[in-house]
Amino acid sequence: MKEARRAVGRFLRTADMFLLFVCLLAASYGMVLISSATAAGGNSKRYLTVQGCAILVGVVFFVLLSLVEVETVAGFWKWILAFNVLFMCLLFVWGGEGATNRSWLALSFLPFSIQPAEVVKLGFILLLSKQMYELSQRERLNHVLSIGMLGVHFAGMVGVIFVTSKDGGMIVAYACIFFAMCVGAGVRFRWFAAAGVLLAGAAPLLWNSLEDYQRQRILVGFRPELDPLNYGYQSLQSKTAIGSGRLFGQGLYQGNHTQLGKIPVKESDFIFSVAGEELGFVGCLAILLLLGVIVVRCLYIAARAKTELSASVCVGVAGMILFQTIINVGMCLALTPVVGLTLPFFSYGGSSIVAMFAAMGLVSSVRRNPKHHWLKD
Repeated sequence: MKEARRAVGRFLRTADMFLLFVCLLAASYGMVLISSATAAGGNSKRYLTVQGCAILVGVVFFVLLSLVEVETVAGFWKWILAFNVLFMCLLFVWGGEGATNRSWLALSFLPFSIQPAEVVKLGFILLLSKQMYELSQRERLNHVLSIGMLGVHFAGMVGVIFVTSKDGGMIVAYACIFFAMCVGAGVRFRWFAAAGVLLAGAAPLLWNSLEDYQRQRILVGFRPELDPLNYGYQSLQSKTAIGSGRLFGQGLYQGNHTQLGKIPVKESDFIFSVAGEELGFVGCLAILLLLGVIVVRCLYIAARAKTELSASVCVGVAGMILFQTIINVGMCLALTPVVGLTLPFFSYGGSSIVAMFAAMGLVSSVRRNPKHHWLKD
């Protein structure tokens, strides 16, 4: 019993309990918003039960991943790569067909669905960190062949996601993670400029290869007034709801758009709109501050990591949260196309919340690793 108490005490001293506390605070705030978003439908209890269970599972993963070394986990890169590909390929068999993609595993023996691309994000960050570390150790990170290898890695993962799920939103999320990790690893500006030129040159071909509804969705995403009753409806209703909240909002469970069902997918993709309408600017600011603290904490730990691999993992996690937040808030404010990305820690979704806490576990592992010789906080 004494040994168990010592082990628990040692974990509490070395793991990043501050990071866990902020994440739990954000997730709890999200539970309140989900409760309000689903109250009018009469099935709030089911949503809260699923989300609550997912948070508990996520905390378990946080603890477990805090106990392992990131370098050790990354050493199993072949197994991680195989898992990523095979897990995504399960969508061919059990993928639930949606309007435009099949992103969810609908298994008959489970009372909930699983989104593989959310889980595979962690493996992608670990694999990319491992590859960048190996290239950096050989002092060849900015060599043309190394950049090509990184590009092939990213293109391969994007290809798997597109073929298995056709989820454009996830492809955008992975692209943001890739960009953040490349910047953090020290990839030179000239390679980003070259990539930009290539994308600009390929833009007409890519645009013409899209279906009409895909082009319309992109155009309306930047200007929802072009199609206010169809593709632009979600963004316009969301923006209107946020604007009506003003400084302090209309009150929890009192928002007109929220309670009358005018905001689509309000418990998930547009949860930020619920906060804006019912809790106002103050409520939205609280969300951004909590997520900002999480991002800064991840970058702070990355800056103090002893190995470039560990630092790269922390940067990847920070980039994932930062860009996903920017895109989601942009969707809700009708500034960016609606791509179906959730707001980290706040949106309803078991796969997302478990993956986020697991990612925080990797960051905590970097924080508590005894080989890092941390300075006192």
